[in-house]
Amino acid sequence: MKNARNLLIILIGAILLSIITMNTVFAQTDTSTDTSTASAVVSIVACLVCLFIPAIGFIVLVGAFILFLSPKARQARAQKIKNDVNTHSVNAQPVSKPVYDVNQLVRDLTLGDPQLQSKAAVQLKEVNQPLLLDILQISAQEYLNYQNNINKYNDLIEITPYGTDGWVLSFEILQKISEGAARDMILFHERRWKSTLEGAELYIFVSSESADTGIIELILTVMDNADSPQIVEQGQYVIKYIGITIVEPLIQLYNNPDDEIRAGTILLLSVLDDVRSYDTIRKALSDESPEVRNVAAMVIKTLDIPLEYVNKETIQKETIREIVKMPCKYCGTYIENTATYCPSCGAPLGK
Repeated sequence: MKNARNLLIILIGAILLSIITMNTVFAQTDTSTDTSTASAVVSIVACLVCLFIPAIGFIVLVGAFILFLSPKARQARAQKIKNDVNTHSVNAQPVSKPVYDVNQLVRDLTLGDPQLQSKAAVQLKEVNQPLLLDILQISAQEYLNYQNNINKYNDLIEITPYGTDGWVLSFEILQKISEGAARDMILFHERRWKSTLEGAELYIFVSSESADTGIIELILTVMDNADSPQIVEQGQYVIKYIGITIVEPLIQLYNNPDDEIRAGTILLLSVLDDVRSYDTIRKALSDESPEVRNVAAMVIKTLDIPLEYVNKETIQKETIREIVKMPCKYCGTYIENTATYCPSCGAPLGK
């Protein structure tokens, strides 16, 4: 089509050129007083040229139609383009995805500086495989190193299990440990451990397909490793580290049709002990799954959650008074012991 368009433009240009040439020749012939034979020959040649140029253009146009615009020509050209595309597809090299060192990315995510952690989180999303268990295992190892250093000064710090002052020991350490090297070592391991928790948080909110899938992976990881206290403990610490921002997503997640996910959701909600989750935990007591009901009962007992809200404004206090009757010493009629006279005989009753 493009070639035919170009040929058509050439033809139009040739016709215009011939018209201009003819007008010029005829104008010179009219104004010239020279009637010599040479002048006549020039005029004749000019006329032939003006006629020859459009003829050549017409022939070219007809040839272009035959070569490019006829149905057979279009069909042949379309087949050639199709063959070229197929050849290109066969010879094209597949686009290769970057190959990542997953173990190194997990290390960067858990123990790297903030910029390295963010970069690793994004790259792990492209890896697209469950890695939270690997992250929690690193977290458990760093927590063990942290605990081992603290245990050397256990009598001073009085470290206690999960959910107590062990969560924020930095101030205790600074106040009670005077040896600088030992204190710095403990704080070093504390920072490394909490860095793994931050990495787990980034993994849940960035590396996973969405925050929901990250939370589901956390729940399933904790539930599938229930016989590993270290993994369960680190999963609880991750939830505690993320904080109250995850309460409402967990509440929404309770509607998941999977029994294990619902049970794990109730278990993780218990770690946060947020009043917003109490209705969901109570609702779980009537869940169709025995596993969910058992977890809900355990959580309600552990957190001492009331089975129903009590509106104090509707409580009515009722005083029960015991009435004792004594016989009148004058007439023998039984009267209340609080009476000051006998209603039967009117005798005064002394107290």
